[in-house]
Amino acid sequence: MLFLHGVGERGSDNAIQVRNGIERLALPHMRAAFPCYAIVPQCPVSSFWGLSPEHPPHRHLGPHHKPDALNLALALVDDTLRKYPNADPHRVYVIGLSMGGMATFRALEARPNFFAAAIPICGDGNAALAKHYARTPVWIFHGERDTTVRPGGSIRIEAALRQAGGRPKLSILPGVAHAAWEPALNDTKTWEWLFAQHRH
Repeated sequence: MLFLHGVGERGSDNAIQVRNGIERLALPHMRAAFPCYAIVPQCPVSSFWGLSPEHPPHRHLGPHHKPDALNLALALVDDTLRKYPNADPHRVYVIGLSMGGMATFRALEARPNFFAAAIPICGDGNAALAKHYARTPVWIFHGERDTTVRPGGSIRIEAALRQAGGRPKLSILPGVAHAAWEPALNDTKTWEWLFAQHRH
């Protein structure tokens, strides 16, 4: 499970990003129901989750190039799969909110056949690229009253996924502003859906 936080959790303390729903996986009943390796990296305050993940290998970009934060997060997932043989490569999930919701779409674009499922929350992305990951189960959440990241992007991507033959889920939450992650991740049905997905 890769969890990509929003702008407000950037930093270097490796603590503030463990909130907004992902911390629920540490509860005993959640651990029993949904055992997993939770990867919760923290984006530096001077950066954003990458706008264009998986550029050419960083060694070709010069010694002073700073690796893209999303690339590093994806590399951490790869490293986890290598280190822990019981981590199932057919059940790798990604959740992201706000800036992380945008990065979730970009991770899907970069690795269209890698993730078993994705939950982008109050994000946005390139609807023209949705066809590349249309087979990946995606449940998109967005607050109806979100003025920080307006729901139009989520609606466009859901429509593009359907047009490409996908079967995405879209929940536009009535009366909810930007913090759509609260109702989305406080609902056990969200986690049940996610962990039921399996990449064939």
